[in-house]
Amino acid sequence: MISILNTLYSTVTRAGASLVDGIFAILKGRSQFFENEDSSKAQAQVLNAAGVLGKASILITPTAYSTGKLNAVLPSSSPFGDFNKSGASNATRINSSGFVEEVSWSYPRIDYEGGDTGVLCEYQTTNYLRYSEAISTGSGSPWGTSGLGPSSVLMTLPDGSLGNVYNYYAYGNPASVTQTITAQVNRGVGISVWAYNPETTAHNITLVILGYSATPATISLPPGVWTRCTFKTAATATSTYTGVQFTLASGKNTRLWGAQLERSQFLGREGVVTSYIPTTSSAVTRNTENLVGQVNASQINSEEGVFLFEGKMTNSGTNEFISILGTGGMGTNSLSMYGNGGGNTSARMIVGGAQQYFPLGGSVSKLVYNKFAIKWDGTNLKTFANGSLVATIPQNNSFAAGVLNQVHLSTGQRFAGKIKMLAVFNEALTDAEVIAITT
Repeated sequence: MISILNTLYSTVTRAGASLVDGIFAILKGRSQFFENEDSSKAQAQVLNAAGVLGKASILITPTAYSTGKLNAVLPSSSPFGDFNKSGASNATRINSSGFVEEVSWSYPRIDYEGGDTGVLCEYQTTNYLRYSEAISTGSGSPWGTSGLGPSSVLMTLPDGSLGNVYNYYAYGNPASVTQTITAQVNRGVGISVWAYNPETTAHNITLVILGYSATPATISLPPGVWTRCTFKTAATATSTYTGVQFTLASGKNTRLWGAQLERSQFLGREGVVTSYIPTTSSAVTRNTENLVGQVNASQINSEEGVFLFEGKMTNSGTNEFISILGTGGMGTNSLSMYGNGGGNTSARMIVGGAQQYFPLGGSVSKLVYNKFAIKWDGTNLKTFANGSLVATIPQNNSFAAGVLNQVHLSTGQRFAGKIKMLAVFNEALTDAEVIAITT
């Protein structure tokens, strides 16, 4: 998607591009940190090509941030539509160089994992594995090995530093590296580890969750690169797990760094694998993140408008909301797009406590990037997904003027995933315009 957008930005007719360049120059000037400029400009150019960029009252892209804020592209003059940021101590991201980077709790995480760029927002979770970066059998280490010949090797690590990791050679039969933990129950779990294959051909690593009956995950390691290997268990309310085991290929070298074991945030739900949480002598918890839009009444038209979102969500086992809230909050007045607990997507409008649910993308998976929009005009509600009109239903109740006043990603069932773009339009665009900006 990034390459397509960059090509679009470079090759489309540049009529009106001075508007895009101008607002990003203003954004850069008021930001402490500025990155991912070309891709974000391409996002804005999509709106500009559809003739609606000037109609956007709020536009957020993964571009610019300051301490405690994700800075908005629009509005480009005060009052800005920035997001306030809090939470997420012990947080990391994959930076533009492809390395694991620790990020201060107050800085939004513009994350490049998987080759796409979005603002990363996650639930609280704990890495239960100790000494996760020093997977060795040294003094005091909780790691145990079987059938291996370990030796220390100096090399570039996944966080970009130069350091020592253990080079495990499996003699004869497959061998293993193991860590046990205090028994955990009633939730699915996820495990991960970075593995490096110094051989000239690919070989496998197998990820096992101790005490859990699920079939292990076997992953092929290409030569000469660090690969993050992951495995999640299915939803469960009864299973007990007690640690991890990494089984290494017979007669091969494998290097390991950065192991993680975390459990689902919710009872009886599928396990998760989130961004890396470093640990040393004990388990470490990353706190929940909060993103709240700092907007005023002039930036959200309660009577008509369009709410646009591009991003993907996790599979945390609960609904993950992106909402415009009004007086009384989510349960009284709100307009929401969300990924439901089953992995699909939906939308909801609440006016005066009366709820209307309507399709957002039918069976569209929340786990991949999608472009969604909700349009309201006082008469109808319309939802759009990836360039198509999905549903039209009567808007049975209308918001009072000025009642919608905040964009929120952290109320109740919180958003968890990556945001590529979020926009609010203060008028009900035409269907053709909304189709153009969600394609």
